[in-house]
Amino acid sequence: MKRWSIVWMVAIILVVTACSKQPNAETQEQSNQGPVEIEFAHIFKSDVIEKLTEEYNRSQSKVHVKSVYLAANWDEMIEKLQTRAVSRQLPDVTVNGFPYTQFAIDNFGIAPLEGLQEGGTNDLSDFFPSTLDMAKGSDGKLYGLPFAVSSPIMFINKDLFREAGLDPDHPPQTWSEIREAAKKLTHGDQYGVYFDYNATGNWLFQGLLASAGGQLMKDAASVGFNSGEGRKTLQYLYDLQNVDKTMPNLSKQQADQSFLSGNIAMSVVSAVNLVTYKQQAKFDLGTAAFPTTDGKPRKVPGGGGNIMILAQDPGKQKAALDFMKYMTSPEATTKISQSIGYVVTRKSALEQDQLMGGYLKKEPVFQAPYEQMGDMIPWQGFPGENGPKIVTILKDHISAALLNQKSVDAALQEAEKQANALLK
Repeated sequence: MKRWSIVWMVAIILVVTACSKQPNAETQEQSNQGPVEIEFAHIFKSDVIEKLTEEYNRSQSKVHVKSVYLAANWDEMIEKLQTRAVSRQLPDVTVNGFPYTQFAIDNFGIAPLEGLQEGGTNDLSDFFPSTLDMAKGSDGKLYGLPFAVSSPIMFINKDLFREAGLDPDHPPQTWSEIREAAKKLTHGDQYGVYFDYNATGNWLFQGLLASAGGQLMKDAASVGFNSGEGRKTLQYLYDLQNVDKTMPNLSKQQADQSFLSGNIAMSVVSAVNLVTYKQQAKFDLGTAAFPTTDGKPRKVPGGGGNIMILAQDPGKQKAALDFMKYMTSPEATTKISQSIGYVVTRKSALEQDQLMGGYLKKEPVFQAPYEQMGDMIPWQGFPGENGPKIVTILKDHISAALLNQKSVDAALQEAEKQANALLK
């Protein structure tokens, strides 16, 4: 990796001084005895995270990072962090889901990353603005850096398209086009489409809702999903599953297996599935942008999370920031993208042929999420300490409607009532 720039030196100084002017006895003892030990908590089972951590440890002698797989997804991660906060055992640096950025700021004592100015190889302007915005708090200050970024896209089985007389090179782009295509692609045990509507943090449901012109929150004190747009969104999913019967009632894991087995023709899920699907698909795999509502612009919630410093000790903050710089470099974000499927967070990585630029030319199936970068919106979270509970409430009521346990109207009304009670 390249040498530090003045930008990062300034950032380190400001973050360190945010909590204390002098290192405590523990930090001083660590500096005398060896490298500063810090813990990095994450949700990634991929070997690339362990390899990057090991590479960082070998690249210098002042910091040693212990990588810890703490949770399986962003919802579980915030719950684990809350539990560890109670016992004062928070990791020194962590990844945290975009919708929980403000929650983490409010509850974990995170200091803003001030002092990152333009200029130098680690210039903030090298990050895609839409992803950098998701690392900011409600005060507009930067509290982390985008680390793992994804967006929902549509995967298609081109072979099934051809068999149905559909053009796989011009897949459906709107809700109505998908609905009609799904009918032609459904027969026997084969289904036309799958939407991962219960994705972590109400993520994909938010994307559909935003594309219809709605939003999860009406204002700071009330949710906004019980609206005309919300009913249209949930009704669309209901119709696919219960009226047309073109969408199976499957968990994400079951849907993955069904899609890869050739039993689902279109799968609208996170682009993070790119690597796995490409490796395991035995058919001609294609990708397309996230579908739009007829006549509405595409709205794509940025999925994934930031890398954030939770350490309160100044010495560990300094060490964590150095590690964070390493893990968000153009080289590191390229390795993460190619190994896991997230999009790169640095423009220079996309521009250089030796990094992600050349890779996309060789692997065009990976291009879909980059084609909709300009349509990306923040992954909206519910405010306050009860935010994670509201995520679960909405998720459970969406499922209840699709399972015919509640009507679409009743599901949204009851979810709204319960959610608003928690916001007061």
